[in-house]
Amino acid sequence: MENKHIYLPSTEAGESLKLTHEQEHLCKVVYKKTDDPKIYRFHDLWNPINDYNEEYIIVPVRSVFGSVQGYAAGMEFANIIGSKDDPNPSSSWLKLLTNNGIACTECVTDGKFYDPKTNKAFDGYKCSDYILGGHIILGCEAKIVEKGSSVYLIPICNHHNSYACGNSGGNGTGFYMKTKSDGNCILLKNYLQCD
Repeated sequence: MENKHIYLPSTEAGESLKLTHEQEHLCKVVYKKTDDPKIYRFHDLWNPINDYNEEYIIVPVRSVFGSVQGYAAGMEFANIIGSKDDPNPSSSWLKLLTNNGIACTECVTDGKFYDPKTNKAFDGYKCSDYILGGHIILGCEAKIVEKGSSVYLIPICNHHNSYACGNSGGNGTGFYMKTKSDGNCILLKNYLQCD
């Protein structure tokens, strides 16, 4: 089994380590699944000669592993304004989701865009076929989130990530969404922590 390396956003303390390229490559931490398959616990420092099976994930020492979180059908959530500036921890946000066992084959929304003022669905808005990893918060209003906060990453379509509905002022604003079924997302810690 190929070792599963995960790359997550750095913390401020992690950034202050000032690791060399060689140290960055060699200094990693291993987490192991618990009885709850969504939760990992610290296991050991990474040893490149050890063989880690699918029960383990390996993260750089400067990263913080949030967790995979479950959600229920009908959960209300909204976009984060300015999340495009969050440093990408992997080759893509979508890859981070799939590396953690989250299917990214379709938008997790129920396909509608909801008006936060009336809680009714907007007419004429629908999903696209292009799926990406979207930064979201729970609730019914897209907003700017404070640096260092915990946020969520979820598979949504490009339309649900970037449309502007009603009289809103920016992409991903003026609406909220609901999940169509139970599923999983990723808790990201230290949002926008890397400059």
